[in-house]
Amino acid sequence: MVAIWGANFSLVKVALRDFPELAFNAFRLAIASAIFLAAIWWQHSRAGAVPARAPLLTRADWARLVVLGIVGHLVYQLLFLAGVKNRHLLVPLVL
Repeated sequence: MVAIWGANFSLVKVALRDFPELAFNAFRLAIASAIFLAAIWWQHSRAGAVPARAPLLTRADWARLVVLGIVGHLVYQLLFLAGVKNRHLLVPLVL
């Protein structure tokens, strides 16, 4: 896991030379989501159990989730891409 996470910066830096930031990130996240959903499906099919029904969310819960999603994921991804594209990969080593 650490090797995959650590290689992410270099791979993204190289990929951003040829692809627009948002298109590349959308593709990267779509692939990751598909792998994640396949892993969930495989785990449930292997266990042979029907997943438990989750409790219903209130409007306040949905509002909090939307805010957390925007700040915690969207803003992070945009800043990550901007940082990788505009900075040299060795800058974090100096800090």
